[in-house]
Amino acid sequence: VYPLTEPVQKLEIRAQSTGEAVYISDLPILPDQLYGKFVLATQAPATLDSIDSSAAVTMPGVVKFVSASDIPGTNAFSRAGEQIFAVSEVQYIGQAIGMIIADSEYNADRAAAAVSVKYTSTGSPITTMKQAVAAKSFHPTSVKPLVVGDAAAALAQAKHQVQGQVSCGSQHHFHMETQSALCVPLEDGMDVFSSTQNIAGVQGAVCKSLAQPAGSINVTVKRLGGAFGAKLSRAQLVASATAVAANACKRPVLVHMDIDSNLQMCGKRYPWMLDYEVGFDDDGLIKAVQGTVYADAGYLLTDQSMDGGMMWLDNAYNIPAWNVTPQLLKTNTASNTYCRAPGSIPAMFFMESMVEHVAKALSKSPEDVRTANFYKKGETDIAGQPLTYWNVDRIWSDLEQSAEVASRQQANAEFNKANRWKKRGMSRVPTKFGLDYFGAPFSAHVAVFGPDGSIAITHGGIEMGQGINTKAAQVAAATLGVSVDLIHVKATTALDSANASESGGSYSSELVGKAT
Repeated sequence: VYPLTEPVQKLEIRAQSTGEAVYISDLPILPDQLYGKFVLATQAPATLDSIDSSAAVTMPGVVKFVSASDIPGTNAFSRAGEQIFAVSEVQYIGQAIGMIIADSEYNADRAAAAVSVKYTSTGSPITTMKQAVAAKSFHPTSVKPLVVGDAAAALAQAKHQVQGQVSCGSQHHFHMETQSALCVPLEDGMDVFSSTQNIAGVQGAVCKSLAQPAGSINVTVKRLGGAFGAKLSRAQLVASATAVAANACKRPVLVHMDIDSNLQMCGKRYPWMLDYEVGFDDDGLIKAVQGTVYADAGYLLTDQSMDGGMMWLDNAYNIPAWNVTPQLLKTNTASNTYCRAPGSIPAMFFMESMVEHVAKALSKSPEDVRTANFYKKGETDIAGQPLTYWNVDRIWSDLEQSAEVASRQQANAEFNKANRWKKRGMSRVPTKFGLDYFGAPFSAHVAVFGPDGSIAITHGGIEMGQGINTKAAQVAAATLGVSVDLIHVKATTALDSANASESGGSYSSELVGKAT
């Protein structure tokens, strides 16, 4: 089905490689356009005793200091009720207190540093997982424990047991385009250009903060300069704050965060930790896993991925008994968020760490322990999903031959024997990744123009480097029987793609293709 079966050059490749691709900060400067700079908390946890912007607003080019008092609607941007601007207390260093609006980014940056904020400490901050566990600082959670079989009995009956603790830290997203938004007041609403993976989320947050109907908020996204999950919900904070500023000043306002403020204000990948006990036999066959999984949600629970993480704990292995308790930790850090395969990465890391521990205890190769515990086709995983198309064991065997694993391991052993300081290693790790995209709404609008038969598409997905526009064009070309060259993909808008699902979770391109 040409052109689906052919390699096709990414539609935006020439514009991106020459620097002509337009991002939010590249949009033409509008008449009377202003620029915003967040004022961030420097102490936490603490009460806000006073915010003095008098010196800042007298500085050159400064138009206004915007705070929670300028919000005509709801001072919240997320489903958990995170405040756009803090009112009476701050929970983490970097929390937004207000925003300076000026006639240039330079003047806004200088004036933001001149805003004086006085605090009263409300206690010692909790900033690590171990501190939170010791203080029993937990968020309430609806995530259920993973219970399969009788883990306590299976552990008691197992010939060998090991226990331990393993953790993986946070991760900055480091997208090349930082969080950005341009908001333009209109006679009947507002145009919002947002660097978001979630146009419906931004539209909803802005309309609530402005107390305006969602239909009057026009959200447009042409492309993102990277996202990795950071722009699923965190973009709503930046867009809402920018919209409040534009509404207060009745002028267009652009916010393009510097990387330092971006890293301070916005959450990152969840840090995770597992306390575990594993029971197994002489062959490395794992009989039971028991323990507690911790994940640091930050000061407010918003974008938790604990439920998915619990269901990925088995990775590729059939272990008959589980009893693992989830705990979401509350710390004085920014609310953490999704980051590239949230939940699955730490879960697989935990499982593979336990496999390595078992192998070490038995003086076996980790690969032997892995193959001994592989699921088999037709079995059911811990989430209750039948593994109808399971082929990891076959792929593992095929890779053994095609990658010449045995000869390369032998070569590594000889090299390591001959070299004291430099070593070589080789590892194979299986993965099982579940997708659940049923009910995620995406739409597509395909227009064929009479004068020359050219075609334009707009769809509900967000182009952020993954090539979703190219895939949509390929599907349209194959369906209509035309060349890809005839197809042009336009920006995603909240009008053409009303109520669209967020782009994330490795399913957006497929669903946009289906919609197209």
